[in-house]
Amino acid sequence: MSYFVGNVLSPTETQPEQHDKTFAFTRAESRAMDLTGVPIRMEHDQHLEVGHVIRSWDQKDGSKWIMGKLKEDTLRGQFARHALAKSSKGTRYYTGLSLQHTHTQYASGETRKEPVEVSLCVDPRRDDCRITFVDTSKKMHYKLYSDIFPKQKLYTRYI
Repeated sequence: MSYFVGNVLSPTETQPEQHDKTFAFTRAESRAMDLTGVPIRMEHDQHLEVGHVIRSWDQKDGSKWIMGKLKEDTLRGQFARHALAKSSKGTRYYTGLSLQHTHTQYASGETRKEPVEVSLCVDPRRDDCRITFVDTSKKMHYKLYSDIFPKQKLYTRYI
């Protein structure tokens, strides 16, 4: 399994194109948007889905962060895994994340933004939306502890 962490929205005060209400997010809009389950694609191509968001959260500065999981049972997923892994020169092909969303404005003046997908990309429109952590190891380590004896390890599993 491959996982990664990164931000998909810039801090609220420094978002690009703040004058464009269809693009920039307010703190409230960011907080209201849960990205769990949203598909992950490569370069916004609907035919290149490679995973999904397993968790999203907000930082104090208004930025939105995600943890993504890649599907590795397809050729596209395998490509994405290698594109996120560091090369022998220490670089990655994909370093950016891009959130695609819809913006709906009602006659009442109310608006709503909903996520469509998060894309792995080379050059994101929000320049500071980047992947900050990648785990492409095949070995995951789980430890479970007892509630009664919290310091006693009950079970360790390597996958």
